[in-house]
Amino acid sequence: MKEKGEAQPLLPDAGDSAEPGVINPWRFLGLDVYTYNVLVMAIGFMVLFCSYNSYQNMATSLLSDHHNLGQVSLGTLYSSVVATVMFSPALVGKLNEKWVIVAGSVCFVVYMASMVKIVYGVVVAFSFVAGVGASILWVGQGVLLTKCSRDGERGRMSGLFWTIFQLCNVFGNLGAYFVFKDTNKQDLFLFFVGVGALGVLILLALKPLPAAAATAIAAGNGDSRRPLSAVKEGFALLRQPAALLLVPMFLWTGFELAFWAGEFTNLFDSKAIGLVLAFGGAAEVFGGIVTGKAGDVFGRSSVIVFAGLVYALGLVGAGYLASDHPPALPSLGGASLLAYLCAVAFGLGDAAFNTQVYAIIAEVLPGDVVGGFAVFQLFQNVGSAVGFFYSIALPVHGPGGTSAQLYVQAAVLLVSAVLFCVADRCFNTAARRSGGRSVVAVNSAEL
Repeated sequence: MKEKGEAQPLLPDAGDSAEPGVINPWRFLGLDVYTYNVLVMAIGFMVLFCSYNSYQNMATSLLSDHHNLGQVSLGTLYSSVVATVMFSPALVGKLNEKWVIVAGSVCFVVYMASMVKIVYGVVVAFSFVAGVGASILWVGQGVLLTKCSRDGERGRMSGLFWTIFQLCNVFGNLGAYFVFKDTNKQDLFLFFVGVGALGVLILLALKPLPAAAATAIAAGNGDSRRPLSAVKEGFALLRQPAALLLVPMFLWTGFELAFWAGEFTNLFDSKAIGLVLAFGGAAEVFGGIVTGKAGDVFGRSSVIVFAGLVYALGLVGAGYLASDHPPALPSLGGASLLAYLCAVAFGLGDAAFNTQVYAIIAEVLPGDVVGGFAVFQLFQNVGSAVGFFYSIALPVHGPGGTSAQLYVQAAVLLVSAVLFCVADRCFNTAARRSGGRSVVAVNSAEL
């Protein structure tokens, strides 16, 4: 028991794991500065992406009368992420994480503000700016979350952040639905800007970490290396033949997002987009919880096969929605029940694909996931950029609509799922042969 006047533990109930000599100088409502920062960051990101994700889901539909500006701007944004994400760790490594996160979030708000009065070139230019902001925002988030998570608490901190953050797809889409139901596009964009600005204000409430603790935690989490070294090690992973088989799935997670956030929303009344995708968002939250645990019980490949079948059913439903004679089903909020079923299928599929990708990266690189996730983000954003741009040439909706994009989606899904299952089997076999060591440590010939 601590004597009066003796230094208290850095975190409550931390026991002997607290860093020696580091005193927690600040508390808020009983929360230490680490839990407080994760909570504020989670709420700030949730509010910011209530705005941005809802905008993204509606952009291609609302901007269809501006020469495909929705697809062009989002394609430009994700291309910008691809071009800058590899340099973001170096920038974050030199600057304070709080201000990197705030700067990145401001880029999103400025981008959405450019939609209030549309000038084509200005919107595209700010799309690029938003892409730069996205790359530094998510790298900053990862660094701050790591510094606020000590050994034995990483799961708790990560779970706290992601549980709160994932609610953005439910609350954001519902908010957009009720606002847009009785207003015009300009008012909706102003709503997005206002909500995004609120997210920025919340992120400004982040507190600096104690210098000694931040240094100790960063060192303990392997964050003391040069920022780009983790990225290089991530690409070194791709020298393994089996690891290369994961690249199509990395691309697919961005490719499928571009379809159901971009093209799918053009298949029903734009006033109903928010409500339809709120169901998809709820399915994604539920799927993230269930499929993560299912992967541990039944294996990653089984979950990927299940997700592929569910997503394929969504594609079939989208094909019927786009047909000249869609099935006569009850409607809700201006959209057919079929649209809601498709959104749920896409949400469940998206959650399953991403949880299993995260799980396999964490297992392949148990001691250095930063590089693996950086490479994943790179390819995922390539998939999103391609998905938004190629939909201009192969639209499913409209008088010139074609089913070609649906077949492309199905083909890429099949190839990605099959190769993921092959890679998963190779990794499992190699791990058994090596006595559970990381796959990186296994000779590529064994794979």
